[in-house]
Order: sequence, then C-alpha cells, then structure tokens
Amino acid sequence: MSRLDLRLIPTHPDRAAGLGFVGDTQRAFWIVVFACSTTFAGILANEIVYGGVPLKTYRFSIAGYAASVLLFFLMPLLMFTPRLVRAKEKGLRDYGALAVAHNHMFDRKWVQGENPGGEPVLGTPEISSLADLGAAYAVLDRMKFVPFEPEDGIVLLLAALVPMLPLLLTIMPVDELLELLSKLLV
Repeated sequence: MSRLDLRLIPTHPDRAAGLGFVGDTQRAFWIVVFACSTTFAGILANEIVYGGVPLKTYRFSIAGYAASVLLFFLMPLLMFTPRLVRAKEKGLRDYGALAVAHNHMFDRKWVQGENPGGEPVLGTPEISSLADLGAAYAVLDRMKFVPFEPEDGIVLLLAALVPMLPLLLTIMPVDELLELLSKLLV
C-alpha cells in the first residue's frame, strides 16, 4: 500500500496526511495480542508454580515479548514515514509560499491602504481566508511522521501485559498487590 500513488493531504486533520485510519486499525488487534499473552502467561505460570522457577527469571522475556508486540504491529506502518516526511516538507514549502503571497496582498490592501474599491474591513473574505490559511498551516506544522498515535501502542502494550499481572501473585501477597495497583491508578 505504501507504494501506491497515494494523494496525501498534508493539512488533513488526522495529522498523518489522511493515513491516520491505518494506525487505528492496528489498535483492533488488541484481542489477538491479549489471547497470545494469556497463553504466554499460562506457560510462565506453569513454570513458576510447578517448575519452581522464580518470576524474576522471566523479566527480560516478558519485556522482550511486549517490545516484540509493538514491533510486530506498529513497525510495518513505518514504511509510510518517508512518504509522510516528503508530504510534510512539500506542504510546508507550498503552503509557506501561498501564505507569503496571501499575506503580502492582505498587507497591501488593508494595512498599506491600497484598497481600490474602498471596501470596509469588517466582514471581508480576506480576513477569514487569512485565519483559515493560518489554521491549515498550524495543522501542517504539527503533522506526524508515523500514521499512528501513541495510544495505539499503549492499547497493544496493555493487551500484552495485563494477562501477566496474576504472575505477580507468586512474589507478593494480594493485599500488597492491590495497594500497589491503587497507588498506580491514583
């Protein structure tokens, strides 16, 4: 899909030139990640409870699993990054040139007093278009280089790690675990 002749719109409100929906679809994989994580947590629980292996032994495995989930689901979207970078650079050039030309004409007409028709300033379309152009440039300036939000990664990360929480019961009592969770949530 990244090789298609996409018509990227750098001023799109999703701040990803219209590709924001691609990242939103990755978030839907949380259920698959959760199912795999539940299986992984079950295997680890079996090793901890019946094999006598301490949970601490698996800390790097759990961290590696969480990182691999993010890489597996979000890294393919990085193929859009070069196109998004080029779209932003071109958009900044194009909209910058448009803004300069528009501001120059606005300044000549309304500030320098070269208003040939003697129109009143109140309610003129030039003022509205100046504000619209400024808003479009602000959206363009905040454009991202990846078509996903940090929240997409957080959803996947939570789906990967929440099934691991019961494993903490093997190293700390329930009341301490609940106290720790309450501190984290507050």
